[in-house]
Amino acid sequence: MRMPNGDSKVARPDSPVVRYAHRGDVIRNNFCLVARGRTMSGPLYRKCDKDGYNWYIVAGGQLPVTCAKRVR
Repeated sequence: MRMPNGDSKVARPDSPVVRYAHRGDVIRNNFCLVARGRTMSGPLYRKCDKDGYNWYIVAGGQLPVTCAKRVR
């Protein structure tokens, strides 16, 4: 999970890592909020073998949507 730099609202691939989430970890959150980090030149990041620009906002930071699976 990454924390956005300075006054930015959306994390970037070079934002500081604040916590690691491993495959199978369950991260509980009361809200399902998505931060949209759009760019003019294409995808913002390539994580978990997929391109993307959206991040889940969870307790402790932001997690790339491409690396998470939402369960109810």
